[in-house]
Amino acid sequence: QQSGKPIVAILLPGLIRNYKHGTHWKRFVDSLFSAYTVRVYICVWSITGAVGNNFAQAADRARGTAVDVEELRRCYPAAVSVQLVDAVTEWVGTDSEGFDGRYINQWKMVQKCFELMEAEEEAMKGCPRSEYVIRARPDLRVACLPFALQRGGGSKAYLALQERLWGSDNFFFGDYNSMRTVCC
Repeated sequence: QQSGKPIVAILLPGLIRNYKHGTHWKRFVDSLFSAYTVRVYICVWSITGAVGNNFAQAADRARGTAVDVEELRRCYPAAVSVQLVDAVTEWVGTDSEGFDGRYINQWKMVQKCFELMEAEEEAMKGCPRSEYVIRARPDLRVACLPFALQRGGGSKAYLALQERLWGSDNFFFGDYNSMRTVCC
């Protein structure tokens, strides 16, 4: 960390629905550069999704349109690493109780992306790991952080969640250790 700025990892796991969403992420990442060293990690399904299939992911798998990695790299912020997860072998169609597997799939991708970040940072010999981790879906349009990234002088553990009426994988962030507990 040559700049002396805190290191922030941005994890973007999930399903690519529209490459145009990357424009919003580029602006968001650019807004952080003056205060932080930013590392982006993208871990997405090997197929794209349609916005209209938000609550029926089986339709996305049936459509099976492959992610264009070059388009992803062009449209989204520069990433330390981009990983595609095979939708044929890893995708959960239904859970053990017969419900749509979308929640299992969402959290599986959160875990995979956190593990990707840890592996990449371990490989960066001599470089410190991220102090803060932001997790969001690649199809969100995030304009700014809703709360300060650093709390209590940066020494206290915390987790900031997007306010929703139901449990969500959409957007949350916190210090590294708190995020490791939630993501893994």
